[in-house]
Amino acid sequence: MLDNGLNTLRAVLVGLAAVAAIILAVEGQWLATGVLTVAIVAHGLMWVYLWRRDEQDHAGV
Repeated sequence: MLDNGLNTLRAVLVGLAAVAAIILAVEGQWLATGVLTVAIVAHGLMWVYLWRRDEQDHAGV
């Protein structure tokens, strides 16, 4: 699929976004928490979509 270095960078960035969302939630910053949560979930859904598409491409070979 994608280069392992790029996947590692993406994982680190999503992890940091999750930590930031937790910190913002503790501080009561609900709008920022919501925005980060939506972004994290969207990223996860896109990862699943790309993984499934990659599996289908390999099955068709």
